[in-house]
Amino acid sequence: MRRNALCVSFELYIIQIRNTWASYIHSNPSLDNLIRIIFIVGKQKNNLRIWSENIDNQVAQESEKYGDILHVDIIDAYVNITAKSMAIFEWIITKCSNAQFLMKLDDDVFINIEILLKEINLNYDINSKNVNFISKASPLAESFWKPLFRPFYSHAHPIEGTSFKSMKIHEKSFIKGHVIYNPKPIRKEFSKWYIPSKIYSHEDYGFDYIAGCGALMPLRVAKLIYAVSSCLNNLLFIDDIFLFGYIPSLLGIQLIDLPNVFDDTKNANIPKSKHDIKSFQENLLVAQLEPTELKELWKILN
Repeated sequence: MRRNALCVSFELYIIQIRNTWASYIHSNPSLDNLIRIIFIVGKQKNNLRIWSENIDNQVAQESEKYGDILHVDIIDAYVNITAKSMAIFEWIITKCSNAQFLMKLDDDVFINIEILLKEINLNYDINSKNVNFISKASPLAESFWKPLFRPFYSHAHPIEGTSFKSMKIHEKSFIKGHVIYNPKPIRKEFSKWYIPSKIYSHEDYGFDYIAGCGALMPLRVAKLIYAVSSCLNNLLFIDDIFLFGYIPSLLGIQLIDLPNVFDDTKNANIPKSKHDIKSFQENLLVAQLEPTELKELWKILN
C-alpha cells in the first residue's frame, strides 16, 4: 500500500510485482497453492470525476481479469492507510479463514519468498540475542489512548466471538519485521507523519512498533488486532504505529526484530550485477524501491 497516487501505484507497481517476485510464486505450483497475493486498492477522489471513474473502472477490470485485487470503498489517501489495513485484516479473516499467516506489505518492496518460508517455519528462542520483545504501553501512552475505547467489554466481538477481557493471548503470538524502537511523534507540519500536540501531547509513544513496509504475523494475531481496533472510537492514521505498535502493546503480543528486513535501500546491499548478489540473497525484504528498480533488481537476481 504505497503512499503515492493510485495511477502510479496501479499502473506501475502492481504490474512490476506480478512480473518479478510474485512470478516466482505463480511459476511454482507448490507455492501457488500455498501463498496468495492480494493487492488492496481504494477508490479515487479527484476533481475530474470522469478521470476518477475511469481509474476505478480500470481497477475493476484488472480485478476481474487476475482475481488478485481487493477494491475497497475507501478513498485512496494516506490518511486512510489504517482503514485500508483493517480492510485487509477483515477480508483475510472472513475469506481466508484457513490461512496460517498474514504478511502485510507496502507495494514498493522486494521480498525473498524462500527466506519468507524459512522465517515462517523458524522457531524462536526467547533468549536469542536477535529476538527483541515489546513491553506494555507506558502509563503516558495509556492515559491518552484508553479514553478512545468504546464501552464494549460486556459484548462479544463478531470476529473473535469473545469479549476483550476474555481474549487469551497464545504464547507464540508475535509480529515479525523491522522494529522501530522508542519512537516519538513527528511535530514537523510538512511531514506526512505529522502528529499535532492536540492529537497526542506526549513527547514519546511509550511503545515500539513494526515498520509498515512488511509485517508478518499468524492469522490469530491479525484477528486480535482487528477485533480490538474495531472497538475504538478513533484510529490513528499512521497504520504501523497504531496496528503494529499500540494494539500489540495492549495485548502483550511480541514484536520480533528481523535484521534482514530493510525499510529503505540504504544498508540493504542491493547488487549492481550478478557478481555481488550473495549477501543480498539473505535479505527477507527491502523497501522504498521504484518500479524500475524493482524490475532491474529482478533481472540481476535471475
